[in-house]
Amino acid sequence: MISMPSRRVSTVVLLFLFFFSIYTFAMSGWIQYGDEMEKYRVAQSMVERGDFSFRPTAQRNVIGAGGRTVSGYELGQILLEVPFYALGKLAYTFFPVPDSNWLTMLAVGLMNPFVTALAMVVFFKIAETLGLSFRIALGLTCALGLATIVFPYSRSFTREPLLTLLLLLSLFTALRFGKTRANRWLLLMGLATGYLTFTKFIHGVVIPIFMLYLIAVIWQSEHRRGARRAQVALAMLKGVSVYLLPGMILLAIQSIYSLMRFGTFTSGLAGVPDDPLTWIAYLLPFGKPLEAIVGLLLLPEKSVFLYSPPIVLGLIGWWRWFQAQRRDALLIFFLILVEFVPVILRYDWDGGTWWGPRYLVQLTPLLMLSVGFLFDPNNHRAHRRWAITFAILCVLGLLIQSVGALVSDRDYLDVTGKGSTLAGQIDFLLRGAIDSLMIALSPDGFPVRVNPFGVWLIAMVIVIGWRIAAQWRNERADAASWKISGLVLGGILFVEGFGFLAGIVAPYPQIIAAKGDTQYVAANNFLAEGKSCQALAFYGKSLERDTNLSRQAARQIEKLWAPALGKSITLGNPALWIEEESPASFEQDSETTITGKGSFRFSAPPLQNVSIVITSEPLPAAPDAGYELSVWTKSQAIYGSGFGTIAIFEDDGNWNFGRTTDILSVDETRGWALVRRSITTLPTTRRLFIKMGLFKTYGTFWVDDVQLTKVDPNSPAPRTERPPCEIR
Repeated sequence: MISMPSRRVSTVVLLFLFFFSIYTFAMSGWIQYGDEMEKYRVAQSMVERGDFSFRPTAQRNVIGAGGRTVSGYELGQILLEVPFYALGKLAYTFFPVPDSNWLTMLAVGLMNPFVTALAMVVFFKIAETLGLSFRIALGLTCALGLATIVFPYSRSFTREPLLTLLLLLSLFTALRFGKTRANRWLLLMGLATGYLTFTKFIHGVVIPIFMLYLIAVIWQSEHRRGARRAQVALAMLKGVSVYLLPGMILLAIQSIYSLMRFGTFTSGLAGVPDDPLTWIAYLLPFGKPLEAIVGLLLLPEKSVFLYSPPIVLGLIGWWRWFQAQRRDALLIFFLILVEFVPVILRYDWDGGTWWGPRYLVQLTPLLMLSVGFLFDPNNHRAHRRWAITFAILCVLGLLIQSVGALVSDRDYLDVTGKGSTLAGQIDFLLRGAIDSLMIALSPDGFPVRVNPFGVWLIAMVIVIGWRIAAQWRNERADAASWKISGLVLGGILFVEGFGFLAGIVAPYPQIIAAKGDTQYVAANNFLAEGKSCQALAFYGKSLERDTNLSRQAARQIEKLWAPALGKSITLGNPALWIEEESPASFEQDSETTITGKGSFRFSAPPLQNVSIVITSEPLPAAPDAGYELSVWTKSQAIYGSGFGTIAIFEDDGNWNFGRTTDILSVDETRGWALVRRSITTLPTTRRLFIKMGLFKTYGTFWVDDVQLTKVDPNSPAPRTERPPCEIR
């Protein structure tokens, strides 16, 4: 392990390494939502093809100018994802895996741990700039980074960590300008707020607040030196111009990006294909401000104070701050106000299915700053009382954030059909539903396994945390050598990078399989409690993640998800007709199979959109009758223009009155999944054909255990799709 010179490393370096190590340990490494995937696809297209359009996905299909699929989102986060994607692409050349997106997503997933750790450093510097003592600034920073909602969002692919960093940078540069009147801080403030808007347009609401602040600073400064009105006005105009310049440049870039996507300079400015004013006018009538205020402040499902307990003290601390530093306290108040109002006016004010109040993540640091003004070193009794209260809230917050950092709100949504709640995620966590790269559960042997790189990160956190604690006890930062600090920062990041490659990237297929094993254990735990619906869902998820226990998981799924009752129809020759375009191929695969009997394997080489489809011999069918098709499927790196497909074709026996019913269209990389679909034949139907294969795409598609059943009309209606589980 790297030995750190005990008293020469800068506190900001220690803080960055401390939080980056924790957030890297907690990262998910997997894109789970459509809006995350959309931004990722644009970054991918920029690296791979130098273009902004991308291949349509199941979640996002926004059509722009020229009929191309484009993203409606702003460009800010996408541009920052590009270098991380490039690093993942480089890693893939040395560590090839079945799907290159595994490693590029993994690399892009490092961005938010990095960004959030930087945000903690900026927050610490803001606290110091406001005149808070070193100990209080350090304590507030650790509380913000570990005991508030900021922590769980560091593991995701959302914009919230970047928005938090940019808002803090805007505040820090504004405060520095207020103290120094140096134009460099004014320019940096304009760059920070400009990029904040460049990342999410609605956050441009903070620009007028910062403008008023800088005007107040300039007026006070000019007034003190006795400047004439014209000189004051000129200084204000100059300051505002310098501040707005970076934002105007970024707005111009965003407008050109909008033109390239949608054919106008305004469409797409605000993350949607419409122009911002039209979209806001359309959505405003759907808002429920009173409901949002109550929900965000009081209700347990999304209360900002439940998901970040320490900041409740900020409501009290702000008044004391206002009495001591009126101008800076008002700046924070109006920043919170203008950020809060657009959220309560949204129809989706709750942030959807995400963990806690997603749209208030960036406000959490501002409320945390107010807490610092509760502590009065001149009143020992009151100081101690507030310190104990704050410590209790921090412990509670850390416990809550630990749940959010270990579970997947996407898993919760997929299983229950509902958004995350604290109680629901605690229930999942207690049953082993962990989503982690570093921690895995095993159904046999030692129950908990920690990745060796994870062990190294824990050791690093302990060593750095000990050094930070020593500085906190001394109530001051050690005399720092920036040369030594730089060497320590570079050395530890280098070692962590090497450990990440060796412990996560190189064995990544095994890492994914370990995540699948964890889901398998969770399924067993749910099943042991008689919660068969949840167990069924987690067995399915374990297969999606290629668990090492795939056969056992498949057997449990088939046991819990019974097929329709009726007469089984023998397929006979499933490949009577083969429609093949070179170089696509079809063969039987005895190695990759979920049943052990062998599967059908359809494949086409990368970047060649070709088809390979087989059609079964005709199967006799009755009119107006129910049929269920049951099949196991798996896909790998299907990224062409089409999909892996399974369909049923029916006709009257003479190729008349034909109808095709799509049973499945699959792309990307997915583990084994059981598909069951039912149809009711037409009055004219006399026969059926089963069609399967690749259509105008590339990649590999496996099909195993194809079964067709004529449903007994007297039996209960079959459950052909797994419904979300009811949560009581």
